[in-house]
Amino acid sequence: MLDTLNFCYNIFLILAYTSVLSFGVCLNMMRKRNIAVPVIGLFAVFLVDEVIIFMTEFLPNFVAGYNKTFIHTPSVKTVVFLGAAFFTLRIWCVLTRTQFSPVQGIILIALGLWLIFIPMLNKGALESWLFFEGYQVFLIAVSSYGLWKLARLNPGDYEGPFGWIRLALVLTILISVAIILEDYYVIFHVDNYNIENGSLFIFSRCFSEDVLRLVYTAFFFRLFYKQFRLSWMTDSDESGHQAAPEPQAPEAPPAPQISPDAAADYKQLKFAQEILLTEREREVCCLLLQGNTNQEIADRLHISTGTVKAHIHSIFQKAQVTHRYELLRQFDAFSPEQTS
Repeated sequence: MLDTLNFCYNIFLILAYTSVLSFGVCLNMMRKRNIAVPVIGLFAVFLVDEVIIFMTEFLPNFVAGYNKTFIHTPSVKTVVFLGAAFFTLRIWCVLTRTQFSPVQGIILIALGLWLIFIPMLNKGALESWLFFEGYQVFLIAVSSYGLWKLARLNPGDYEGPFGWIRLALVLTILISVAIILEDYYVIFHVDNYNIENGSLFIFSRCFSEDVLRLVYTAFFFRLFYKQFRLSWMTDSDESGHQAAPEPQAPEAPPAPQISPDAAADYKQLKFAQEILLTEREREVCCLLLQGNTNQEIADRLHISTGTVKAHIHSIFQKAQVTHRYELLRQFDAFSPEQTS
């Protein structure tokens, strides 16, 4: 019975990671969203790691060789940790619209050196624990920096929903601490690193780590869903499937234009009028609702990104929201007929 539950648990994790991976591939192929590529990389790492853990739990011949290899040169786990660290930093850069900095590169190199040189020690329980906790310290440090940085970012500067990003960072710190404690107990009280008498035993799974990865699974499912919604809204606007413009009285002035290239969508214009936006703020707001980035808006309107950020900040204040996803939800719930 226990083996059956363990098997189902492994399959559940593999399906969860595969689902996010597939969703990311679809988003990248259909919508060309920047966030998709690093998420694909991160969950590919998770999937490989989970398959290896699955094999250690159900293939006795494999686990014997894998454990001996891990004691001497834990190369597979080193690649897993470095891959996960790299793609985590890339995801942060995309979410906050920043470039991969030299400091991030130094942190990644430091983690790599830790993972390479720690196994060169006495190959006992302490060295194994230190090897695993290097990655957890990395996650705690990066997440703590992320929380500090979020408090100083303009809401228009980041790609994802602010509340969920902050929650993911807080949970990463808390669960990473739990992972450290669980690793300590398992490595020092469950595992056996005595190679000489043939009693080598290493329990490869960390349940707290599974919880953290499932948190990431939920976060990116939500984020990808939002990305698709923004794209669907844009497609609907371009194909004319939105509600038809309300007939204008003969003496009414013509509807203002969002850009020289296309007529403004009626619902977007009424929404902009309802929250008392200026003409330029209307243009920025409509492009924002269509899923354009700050740079894309600046290019379309021939203004600087700093000016775009200032307009977005003003739009958020007038709409009483803190980020673009709240603005989208408010727009979805808005009915032009109620203002007629």
